Amino acid sequence: MNKYHHFIIELLVMLGMLSAGIAYIDAKRAYENAELDVAHIFEIENAISNLTTESLMIGKSVHSNYDRHAQLQFDLEALLRTTNSLPTLQSAAQDYNNLVNQYLQLSTVLTVSERFVASAGGFYLEIGGDAGQLGLSMVSKTLYYMEFPTRQSAQQLNNFVQEHEEKLSVINEQGMQWPMLREHLQFILINLPESQRILTEIRNVELSNQLTQVLNRKSADVRHYSQLQNSYLLLVFFAVGMLVIIVLLRHQRELIHRNKLANAAVEAKSAFLSNMSHEIRTPLNGIIGLADLTLASGVNEMQRDYVNKLLFSARSLLRIVNDILDFSKIESEKLDIEHTPFELKELFHNIKALLGKSAADKGVELIFDLDEAVAERLMGDPVRIGQVLTNLVSNAVKFTEQGHVIVSAALDAKEHEHELLLSVTDTGIGLTEQQQRTLFERFTQADESTTRKYGGTGLGLSITKLLSELMGGSISVRSQAGTGSTFEVRLPYEPAANNVDASGLGRSTALQGKRLILLEDNPLTAEITLKMASLCGIEAKWVSTVPDAARLSAAEDFDFGLIDWHLPKQNGLLLLKKWHATKSGPAFPIVFTAFDSQFIREQLESVDELPILNKPLLLCDFRRALEQVMSGTWESVKLPLNGDQSKDISTAQGNTNDNTNNTTEINRTTKEASSRLLLVEDNEINRLIASQMLESLPVNVDMAENGQEAIEKIKRQDYSLVLMDIQMPVMDGVSATKAIRSEYDKEKLPVIALTANVLDTEVQHYREIGMNGHLGKPFERTELEQLVRQYC
Repeated sequence: MNKYHHFIIELLVMLGMLSAGIAYIDAKRAYENAELDVAHIFEIENAISNLTTESLMIGKSVHSNYDRHAQLQFDLEALLRTTNSLPTLQSAAQDYNNLVNQYLQLSTVLTVSERFVASAGGFYLEIGGDAGQLGLSMVSKTLYYMEFPTRQSAQQLNNFVQEHEEKLSVINEQGMQWPMLREHLQFILINLPESQRILTEIRNVELSNQLTQVLNRKSADVRHYSQLQNSYLLLVFFAVGMLVIIVLLRHQRELIHRNKLANAAVEAKSAFLSNMSHEIRTPLNGIIGLADLTLASGVNEMQRDYVNKLLFSARSLLRIVNDILDFSKIESEKLDIEHTPFELKELFHNIKALLGKSAADKGVELIFDLDEAVAERLMGDPVRIGQVLTNLVSNAVKFTEQGHVIVSAALDAKEHEHELLLSVTDTGIGLTEQQQRTLFERFTQADESTTRKYGGTGLGLSITKLLSELMGGSISVRSQAGTGSTFEVRLPYEPAANNVDASGLGRSTALQGKRLILLEDNPLTAEITLKMASLCGIEAKWVSTVPDAARLSAAEDFDFGLIDWHLPKQNGLLLLKKWHATKSGPAFPIVFTAFDSQFIREQLESVDELPILNKPLLLCDFRRALEQVMSGTWESVKLPLNGDQSKDISTAQGNTNDNTNNTTEINRTTKEASSRLLLVEDNEINRLIASQMLESLPVNVDMAENGQEAIEKIKRQDYSLVLMDIQMPVMDGVSATKAIRSEYDKEKLPVIALTANVLDTEVQHYREIGMNGHLGKPFERTELEQLVRQYC
């Protein structure tokens, strides 16, 4: 009983609903019966009206009217047999029908007698004389009496017959039997009043009144039962509504309870992921940091190869951890999308730095196609857009064995708005229709062989899709097995305020009218390069073979020569060396390649002073590189290539205030020499890694193994920066930071969280308690150096 006691209310409501339903059915049945009786009453009333009209006319009708009168009687009798629910009305109507039958019989005989009397007029007309006149007068009086059956006319006719009976009987001699005529006259005199009496009863309104009364009563029943069934129906609906509300309330309580359980599960999962992330990232920080330090310490080629593979494996594991954390944050709706100004070209530079080397090593051409119509500065989340592009390009390079990967950005104009269209096209293995249907599902890859050959968790595209949708966009794929794929991401397009006209980015007065020869075997790369040259005001010509390039350069003068050195069955370096040796060819020959700069330097040998322009290119890179080469400052130009630590061309030139920059750098170096940094870290390996990374910087480093020790050191020594781990024995980093903030504000003593906890909620919590920033483990040397230069 206790198990089901909370269903008692539902049971009572259901019983009430059942009772109301049964009552509704009874009321509906009574309503239908009452409606049927009303219909029968109307039919009986109509039948009686028709029968009355026919009865009033029957005495004057021809023989066919008797058939119609009989049919009306049969119809009335048939209706009366169906009105068992109206016994009183049925009896009254039956009496009326009998009365009509009686009148019909009497009227029929009177009609016969009337016609017999009328036929006697012919005999009296033949007799003539006084007897004939009397006979005609008698016939006339009889017919008048038949027409106007009053007591006076009956008395006059009776007296006339008695007074002149002897003379009237003369017709016996003419063939008309007076006794027979006398009987008809007597029948008329006696029965005509009875016929009139019956006719008067037929005309009487008593039956009509009775019909009206029954009709009114039944109509009242119809209204009553209609209201009754509506009331019961409302009760049923009310009971159903109450039941639904009760069930919904109970369901809501269950949902709230389940939601609490789900939230608790999510929190538990988040805590678990946070702890697992911390536990995984901490040893990863040691692995990556020690491997990096090992490479910097000097190793032989075999050891370098082993350590590089170790670094690759550790960073692959780190990417998997990051994917899982990103997916968890998106799934729990804890991922915030930023809306800040950014430059799309910087995202392309990052892709080049991250994935250019892996593409070049596979012999896959990485091509950028950034439409000049796209504004230079956009509004959005550059981190998440970069993550989407990186995922797509990484997959394209991974699944492409030969050919190219094109990364493009264009402006797609809609009817009332614009969209930023980002697309990644490859010539890789492609996808079947079945694979495309499940491509964006979580933890899913195209097939098992893909997982075995290429690895991965199956989260990359799922995260990409979720991020695209969070940013208000969408993602789609077009692919065919064996011929490659195209992934398209559509995002809302919003130029930043005070933007630069993107269409003018490639124009340069210094390059106007210059001529360029391009040696490139890839038509797509050639097409995009020629378009960039045209936007810079350069006249460019394209050839795809070394002999064609040699002939064209000998026949025409060119200012620039972009030479791809790696060609099928050919070597562009031979042409460059020939130009260099013979002092012929373009004034500014340039190596155009996707390979590592150091490798190209080794190949160039005697002409290693030639500038190197690394693929893929953006319009701004192309323009600035040619300007640098033409101005003779190309040696300071180090385009980023495949993760090189060299500077981007966009940041390595264009600074007109060189003295200011140099002064700033000198001042910073002077400050660093006298700065002191406190590293708070309980893990011995992490302390070793961080200290070794900081060793190359002119900053003094002190160490503490827990928060309590850090506070004691801060009391005795002034520090420019504190790098604070979070999870430590004795006193954790959060408690230590709160204690520090009770004495020092953010400006006086910056504190940076140096921890493997990287969830957004945790980072936000660190900022709320007073930390200046966050650096997640594992971290790169450059990230640590940037922090030191910023705060020390």
